[in-house]
Amino acid sequence: MFSFNLTNEEVENYKVVVARFNTYFNVRTNVIYERSVFNRSNQNDSDSVDDFITRLYSQMISVVLATCGTR
Repeated sequence: MFSFNLTNEEVENYKVVVARFNTYFNVRTNVIYERSVFNRSNQNDSDSVDDFITRLYSQMISVVLATCGTR
């Protein structure tokens, strides 16, 4: 509990302790990997233009969310 810098009152509060653990163990997205996947995107021969644009849009959202730290 020392690494969380909790006060004595916070140590006694279950919700505060669980929130600190959830924050500490939250999965972080690799921004460099997400950008790399986006930049290497190519349209496959079997993809329609709509499918390709939809995939790009999904990857763009992943990059933006990873960059903003919300994912």
